[in-house]
Amino acid sequence: MRIFVLCTGRCGSMTFAKACSHITNYTSAHESGRYVDWSYQDNHIEVDNRLSWFLGTLAERYPDSMFVHLSRNRDAVIESFTRRQRCGSPLLHAYRTGICQRPFSSDREAAAHYVETALNNIALLRIDMTIKIDAPERSFRQFWSEIGAVGNLEAALAEFGKRYNQGE
Repeated sequence: MRIFVLCTGRCGSMTFAKACSHITNYTSAHESGRYVDWSYQDNHIEVDNRLSWFLGTLAERYPDSMFVHLSRNRDAVIESFTRRQRCGSPLLHAYRTGICQRPFSSDREAAAHYVETALNNIALLRIDMTIKIDAPERSFRQFWSEIGAVGNLEAALAEFGKRYNQGE
């Protein structure tokens, strides 16, 4: 089984990937870039916000996969993207200038537009499970059980007490 963790970005995706690294019967990666050649192996968990741009191809190529939506409070995601844009976020810059090709009145408006677009795209796909990063323990335990994960669950859960990429 292949598991694709869909998200907006700025929602704990790296934390989730670190938690999945404690699963020994699956490989896992955060933003591996394999969507370029679609070379996802079986028993792999991919966590990447860019997947929301390629949902049609992803669902067509891997129809029997599990799709997980990793979510975080919408306003917190927008604020995080806004802060990151001030540091030169390449994703939001590409979205503003390359994809939308229109000016936005502020970084926050651009971030909100991107987040809504990503969430709308994700909502169109069959989602097997949602994990809320703001309170992940129960749903991550369910995820662990549902995929038949083997490894160190307690170490995986401990990852949710850490923050990655928070300063960016």
